[in-house]
Amino acid sequence: QDSVRALHEAADGVLWVSTDSGRLLHAAPDATVDFSTALEGIAPPLRRVTAIAAGDAGSLWLATLGGLHRLDIATRRAQAIPIGEAVHLRSLLRARDGSLWLGTSSSGVVHRAIDGRLRTWRVGAGGEDTAPVVH
Repeated sequence: QDSVRALHEAADGVLWVSTDSGRLLHAAPDATVDFSTALEGIAPPLRRVTAIAAGDAGSLWLATLGGLHRLDIATRRAQAIPIGEAVHLRSLLRARDGSLWLGTSSSGVVHRAIDGRLRTWRVGAGGEDTAPVVH
């Protein structure tokens, strides 16, 4: 039995589903299409998609245990996006301005501005958090 890891409803109502085994499915009302081949360049343990967010037209942002990727839906290709040190991503939020907030397993919160600039806030033990306040 495969477990569902992340869900995303696209603007057109189609559901995207990722699983613990590394599958990425496009679940339309008339058919389900497997997009898992888009992630073949990522080592199997790291290709697990942990969060999905809408990208620009025809794309999705994918947070994986192997980092951040942008999926071109038409070509079914995922491109790795540099985000500094190698991190296991756990969550992903696309802000209204198009920037990305990335939750990591050990590096805190990473903000990726639309121009690609990165800023990291560490979340420390014992009240040493440096996490941002978002308005």
